[in-house]
Amino acid sequence: MNKPAAFLLSIIMVIGLSTACQAQPTALDGEHGAFGLQPATTLTHLAPGGQPEITSTPSATPTVLSLMPDVVTETPQKPLPKGYFEVHARTVVQEEQECVVIYPFTTRVEAGRLVLQSEDVELDCHFQGTFCGGDGCIDYHMEYVLDTRMDGEVLGYFAEPSASLHAFYFYDGETRIWWTGLPPQADNPFPEDDPMSFALADTATLVFPFEDGASANAPIGISIDQQMDIPQPNWEIVLQLD
Repeated sequence: MNKPAAFLLSIIMVIGLSTACQAQPTALDGEHGAFGLQPATTLTHLAPGGQPEITSTPSATPTVLSLMPDVVTETPQKPLPKGYFEVHARTVVQEEQECVVIYPFTTRVEAGRLVLQSEDVELDCHFQGTFCGGDGCIDYHMEYVLDTRMDGEVLGYFAEPSASLHAFYFYDGETRIWWTGLPPQADNPFPEDDPMSFALADTATLVFPFEDGASANAPIGISIDQQMDIPQPNWEIVLQLD
C-alpha cells in the first residue's frame, strides 16, 4: 500500500472511533435529566446462539427522613374539681346556736359549661333554749326539717386564673316549735307530739370565689328570744375542695 492510501485509511479509522465513542450513553444522560440515575448494565456471559445476556440492577430508592418534631394535638385540661360544702345552719334560741351539715358535690362539663351539683341532703337541725318568767321556766325547742341541695356553675375555671362559683341553695320543708318543762298545772299549747309548724321553702343565691375555704352567707330561717325582735339569722356556706 502506498503512503497516501495508508494515511487516508488512518484518518478514516480515527473518525470512526470518535463517532463510536460519542454514541455511547453516559451515566448522567437520559430521560431523568442531567443528574438522573440509569440502571447499571452488566454483560455476564454469552447466551446460546452467541448473543450476550444482559442483566439490569435497579437503582436504590432513597429514604426520606422526617425532621419534624413531635406535635401535641390535644390541649391538656385541668382535672374536674370535686369536694363538699359545709352549711352552717344558725339561729338564735335565747343565744346563737349552730348546726353543721355536709354536702358532697361533683362537677361535669355540659355544653361547654362546668356544672356543679351536690347530693340531696335532708337537713334536720334541732335548737333549744330556756325561757324564764314569773311563773317559772320552760324549754323552747325549734327544729328545721328540710330537703336541700346545692346546684351551680363554675365560671372561668379553664380559661381564667381565678374562677367564681355562682350557686343556688334549694331548701323546702318546715320549721317545728314545741315547749317542754312547763309546770304541771300549766297548759302546754305546743307539746312535742303536736308542735307548731310552718313552711320554710326558698332558694338562696350565692356568689363567691371558687377556692378552698371560700364562703358566702344567706339569710335563712328564724331567730327567737323573749323579746321576739331578733333579725333573721345568716347561714354560712363554706366551700371545701378535695
